[in-house]
Amino acid sequence: MEFGGMLFRGILKYFFLLQGIENTVFTLSEGHSAQICTVQMDKARLHLKLLDYLNHDWKSEYHIKPNQQDISFISFTCIAEMEKTDLDIAIHVTYNTGQTVVAFHSPYWMVNKTGRMLQYKADGIHRKHPPDYKKPVLFSFQPNHFFNNNKVQLMVTDSELSDQFSIDTVGSHGAIKCKGLKMEYQVGVTIDLSSFNITRIVTFTPFYMIKNKSKYHISVAEERSDKWLFLDLEQCVPFWPEDASSKLLIQVEGSEGPPKRIYLNKQENCILLRLNNELGGIIAEVNLAEHSTVVTFSDYHDGAATFLLINHTRNDLIQYKQSSLSETEDSLPPGKAVFYAWADPVGSRKLKWSCGKSHGEVTQKDVSIRLTIMVLFVAFLFLLKVLFFNLAYFKGCFVATLLRKLPKI
Repeated sequence: MEFGGMLFRGILKYFFLLQGIENTVFTLSEGHSAQICTVQMDKARLHLKLLDYLNHDWKSEYHIKPNQQDISFISFTCIAEMEKTDLDIAIHVTYNTGQTVVAFHSPYWMVNKTGRMLQYKADGIHRKHPPDYKKPVLFSFQPNHFFNNNKVQLMVTDSELSDQFSIDTVGSHGAIKCKGLKMEYQVGVTIDLSSFNITRIVTFTPFYMIKNKSKYHISVAEERSDKWLFLDLEQCVPFWPEDASSKLLIQVEGSEGPPKRIYLNKQENCILLRLNNELGGIIAEVNLAEHSTVVTFSDYHDGAATFLLINHTRNDLIQYKQSSLSETEDSLPPGKAVFYAWADPVGSRKLKWSCGKSHGEVTQKDVSIRLTIMVLFVAFLFLLKVLFFNLAYFKGCFVATLLRKLPKI
């Protein structure tokens, strides 16, 4: 039986060799195709070779048959290794008029961006993913389990296996926890659909990432740890805390005084870290999501200070401090103003002040409420002014009209 023709597509992110029909060798690079005009079904056989996958070549055979299932599997064997290692690759067949399209693909691409050794366990089989391997690992459940509700377990470096989780729901993301000997590893997982719609891309990232977008060199460390991580300009690095509830220490190159501290597990939209010299300060942001926590450092900009303190008295000195501190931080002379940022961002977020016999505490929330009331009051006064102006204008027009209609004397 002869068929009009076959089109072979390679969508594996790796080079592929096909040999066997008319003794012709075809090389399929990523996303490319090879056309065979005439194929005799049931008798045609392809010798396949997957090149440089996990630094080895793999081989298999594919028998071309009529009326194949839409999705089937073939098994590849590693050529170099003494121990037999198998790799299941999916074949997606589409029948068009006069042509059959055969696509070699993997149901899942596993992308390791953690910088750590990962292992995926499914169907009782462990698959290793080296930290320095930049291409995706081709992953599939065993063919006889492929259409079941399958789940995976994850190992990070020397950790135990995680709880089972699904990698089927496109668009979903979350965090996986793996308990290790000294720490609990947290890994973010994101599932996307490939552009050709038959492969899911599962990306593993460090749960904690730190970005330096400032103009300074910065070092960070977990509180009570002597392991400092250096960040160059415009650098983004993974961070693996031993205790996620601990605080992050920040030391800016050239700054004086002890390191600043922020929480790793609390949202911070814009907190100004005060530096006690000519450097001024840097801004820290902590963005929390289901699958990640990203700490970003950036340069100071106008409006980043927590408070603008203004001493509007004639003769009185105002003293102020963060309420969690034991001693007064500074004083503000009459007629002067100063920007203020928290001395200790993990301390109480209340500003304590005293002026003569008067004293009190204020928070950012209090200032925001008062500012909102002031804005609304100013807006109200503006509307009243417009209303009175319009009433006077219409009244003037009305009177002028009446005067024009009165008979002349």
